[in-house]
Amino acid sequence: MAFLYACGLAQHILALLFGVSQTTVHNSMYDVCTEGLEIGILDSITHWSGHVSVDEKWIKINGVWHFMFSAVDAVSGFPLLMGIYSNLDEIRWRVFFLKFKAMYGVPRLILSDGSVSLLAAKANVFAHVRHQLCKFHTLNNVMKKIRRHVSDSTLRIRAYRLAKHIFSNRYISSRKFAAKTLQKIAGENVSRDIEKRILEQWRKLTQSRTNNTAERWNRTLEKGFFVRYGIPTLQSARVLMRALWFKELLLKGRKHGEKTSSIDSIQLSKICQEKLEIGNILHFFNDNSGSCIEKLG
Repeated sequence: MAFLYACGLAQHILALLFGVSQTTVHNSMYDVCTEGLEIGILDSITHWSGHVSVDEKWIKINGVWHFMFSAVDAVSGFPLLMGIYSNLDEIRWRVFFLKFKAMYGVPRLILSDGSVSLLAAKANVFAHVRHQLCKFHTLNNVMKKIRRHVSDSTLRIRAYRLAKHIFSNRYISSRKFAAKTLQKIAGENVSRDIEKRILEQWRKLTQSRTNNTAERWNRTLEKGFFVRYGIPTLQSARVLMRALWFKELLLKGRKHGEKTSSIDSIQLSKICQEKLEIGNILHFFNDNSGSCIEKLG
């Protein structure tokens, strides 16, 4: 039931599939997707690459903005840690990094965007860990500056090409040459932005890495949260977060855990065969159940 809930099925649909009341479905979600499930997921993760992508996703809880922090394995794309916070400040990022450190130790590489509060917290908790900025975030910022401040169309096309070469050239020296050439031709505003965002951060861009694993996971979170008509409480947000994490573990995360873990032993197909009644499924296609089909639509 938790797996199907994470796949986007509404509680009234689950009630029809399992032949129970909607209240039973609601209570089951809160009984299963507890802090105990979260601890179980964390305990089951024993293998990861050592490279981690970190990002945040905003969500609205009872009309108030909150932020979901995620640390994702930069190789496999599997979420290693998540948490919901009321603010994006350095203190919250520091709490998140300290929790990651307690669970996994010290990573070899951290990938992120250029968030000031995130970088300040990283410097405090993981001061000696290598850090790389996402090249796509950096490139997009430069492109916006070019569109805003380079009016000549021919010059703008050349500026776009040079901006892309900063990250796509094979040799680091060629990438830096493209950045300096762009500074010369694109005007003071673009030049100042390149100096601040690229040349001053050059060591954090030399590997030309992306944060796309974290971005992909953010899109999964977005689908999970925004198909709902509203998240009423922080507790309900955590229930959904854990359900989404649990689904991801069953689908993609088994290689990160031990074969002897309790979660690895879950046989989803067998559970569905035992718990889902064929009569409840066929009920959707009965001529007298048009309202149910409308709900599915």
